[in-house]
Amino acid sequence: MKVMDGVRRGWRFGWVVSCAVVLGAASALAEEPTSAIAALMEKSGLNVQIGQLPAVMLGELEQMQQQKLPAAQFDQITNAIAKSFDPARMTKGVRERLAKTLSAEDMKSTLTWLTSPIGEKVTALEKAAASAEAAQARQAFDAELQKGGPRVEQLKRLNRAVKGSEHALEMASESAVAIRVALEASATPSKQPDLQLVKEQVRPELERIKPMLEQQMLLSLLYTYRDLPDEDLAKYIGFAETEPGKRYHQATMSALSEEVAAASSRMGELLGKTLKDTPRPAEAAK
Repeated sequence: MKVMDGVRRGWRFGWVVSCAVVLGAASALAEEPTSAIAALMEKSGLNVQIGQLPAVMLGELEQMQQQKLPAAQFDQITNAIAKSFDPARMTKGVRERLAKTLSAEDMKSTLTWLTSPIGEKVTALEKAAASAEAAQARQAFDAELQKGGPRVEQLKRLNRAVKGSEHALEMASESAVAIRVALEASATPSKQPDLQLVKEQVRPELERIKPMLEQQMLLSLLYTYRDLPDEDLAKYIGFAETEPGKRYHQATMSALSEEVAAASSRMGELLGKTLKDTPRPAEAAK
């Protein structure tokens, strides 16, 4: 199915960076919690990922256009995605959610680790891995993943610690819902999509791709941290398994997932208002 194929392409690689530790600036340690969160989001690359969400959705819309979506509806949906997934609005929402869920002590512990030499090394590796070229290069590590061994077991431990596969599946769900909402809104402009029903329809499809997502997550981790020595990876995992590390990852991933869900809801409402006033091809021909 095109929608689910698009979700696989859009999320299975890019989500690794966010499922790993999000890095912040040392100067944030002395600032107020809200300022610390803002600095952390900026330095970690989380803001960049949020900024890429409209492009991910627009890429799926291009797949829809192959189905000969009327030009007027295509433009309406494009505008709805841009407005609903507005990065500034979503960044603000994630920041506010994090401010409510992360304690000052958790922020301090997390930032202390993230500004360490190993944390900075991890950041550099994650940034280098977040590229279109890397998405192809990582496939060369598939044989190593299948072979297994101590390194793969370490990365499985990291994946469990940050709940990478779980969060990837959650984000795949939210993005799939957003695309399905757009599809249904374009098909029946006079009827606003039932968000809960769409989620129920998407759930079994996601269960089928769950094993694939986990394998892709491990492959991405194997490629991303290929130059990180075992002892540094062990320390990285050690932090991820601490209580502050667990709370930080959970708070970050939940905040982003909730914002994507909110954006999907906004898009459904907006399309319900705009598409119903757009003439269908048959109507326009009369």
